[in-house]
Amino acid sequence: QQYQANLTATQLEVENAQQALDDLNKNADITSANAYLALENAKQAVIQAEIAWNLVDTADYQKLIDDAEIKVSDTKTALDDAQKEFDKYANLAVDNPTRKTAETALNTAQDNYDTAVHEHDQLVIDKNKAEASLQMARASESQAQTNYDATRQGPDPDQLKLAQMNLDTSKAHQTSAQAALDSLDLKAPFNGTVVDVNVSNGEL
Repeated sequence: QQYQANLTATQLEVENAQQALDDLNKNADITSANAYLALENAKQAVIQAEIAWNLVDTADYQKLIDDAEIKVSDTKTALDDAQKEFDKYANLAVDNPTRKTAETALNTAQDNYDTAVHEHDQLVIDKNKAEASLQMARASESQAQTNYDATRQGPDPDQLKLAQMNLDTSKAHQTSAQAALDSLDLKAPFNGTVVDVNVSNGEL
């Protein structure tokens, strides 16, 4: 029973290995189609990224950045001036009109400077993101092209080789299990007909 169970297990192993190999071949077309779809999507992503990049890779957009830098510089100067003016009256009472006026001007200058910095940084970030997105889209397209090319000749050679090796190994196990089971049969070394069985333990 143990030898028969081993044989049955190896037969199931062979069936599973054969099924895996068959599935790999049958799914080759589906895999190739999916790879082609991924390639087309990657191409579309490149087009969209190029459009976004072209919007910011212009002289006009660079002028926006340059103007924003100038605005940052101007508002920083105004902020420094407002700080110096406030420092003149910092020791006065909090409710002193002159001090309050200077403090309000300082707060306004700080807000203007912060806004200018944010606007400048956002312009730069948007341009950098557009460039990075384009580079990523092109890299993804290249990888998608490689993946698709690998599927055009059928199943992946490495996966196919591994599946065939698994099948061959399973068949070897089955052959070994069958030989072990067959070895339990008592076989005569010559042809003949049994006409009488009269033997005791230990006798040849």
